[in-house]
Amino acid sequence: MSDLRIFLAHDRATPDEKIDDWRDILTDILSEAYPDRDVTVVAGRDDYKKRAAEAGGWKAWPQTVVSGALWDGAPRFHGIVRPAQYVEQTDVTAGRPTFEMIEGFRREGKNAWVWDTRTDEIFDVASMDRLPGDSFKVWGRIIVEQN
Repeated sequence: MSDLRIFLAHDRATPDEKIDDWRDILTDILSEAYPDRDVTVVAGRDDYKKRAAEAGGWKAWPQTVVSGALWDGAPRFHGIVRPAQYVEQTDVTAGRPTFEMIEGFRREGKNAWVWDTRTDEIFDVASMDRLPGDSFKVWGRIIVEQN
């Protein structure tokens, strides 16, 4: 059984309890979808606390999420999931670090998904648009493939 390690790209202000619930729910969903894989979902909060200092801080850490490797050369993460609500009815947005990480995962040919936490549907990221302005909290829009 091979590993499937997924990065949960939640907002920084998301309460810890919600992050923990999301991590557990998403692990169950992906374990069902990939029964031949050993699924591990790592919350951004947890990865940041554990590895950001050694990675070089806030500015350098996102790149290690995207392209970092484990001791055996395997990718640190195989994919990224952005939680959202009402995915098919509204724009899914992301702050600059999350937006840039999702771009990086796509550029490296890794999984990039948006998860509708209301319906538990998972959508592939089809494309991304940079939004005007300099708001680090609403840096870009994520366009998903409709199911």
